[in-house]
Amino acid sequence: VFLKDNNGRIALELALDKSKIVSEGLNNYGEAINSPILNGQIWYDAKFNIPSSSVKRANEILDKNWKKIQPEEYFKFEYEQILKEKKAELEQIASSSPTGTAEMEIAKQNIEETIRQSMNSEQVFYRQEKNKILKLTITTADSPEYKKVAEEIAKMWRAIGITTDIN
Repeated sequence: VFLKDNNGRIALELALDKSKIVSEGLNNYGEAINSPILNGQIWYDAKFNIPSSSVKRANEILDKNWKKIQPEEYFKFEYEQILKEKKAELEQIASSSPTGTAEMEIAKQNIEETIRQSMNSEQVFYRQEKNKILKLTITTADSPEYKKVAEEIAKMWRAIGITTDIN
């Protein structure tokens, strides 16, 4: 749903510092482009202008629909969501044996650890709309260059509060 929203796509674009992606992700072996059509191709228009990178403007756009939440609020939200999803499973663990309550506590600790491990230390805030956290996954080829570029993009999107995973 987020990617269908033009403002969401604009915010993603504004968060990208293409020159940094080329320098950090590709060791300057590449060229930043601002058009879906490459220079030298038919229909290429040098006047086609995509606004330059602006984290401030990207945040302003996202602030309209996605509130900022702190990492501990994110943790609590994710923890409660998983507990709801696994409620029946946890109840079964608790009632299945004399040590069920202790086993259930261990299961809850495992959930906490899983969430903590999934949280990226460089993400200082998250975005939430009602009962949703703004999350995206970048899927890329399994090559060092593509992985490095995907990580640079993920860092930039995390800076505007978007939980970004790489597959």
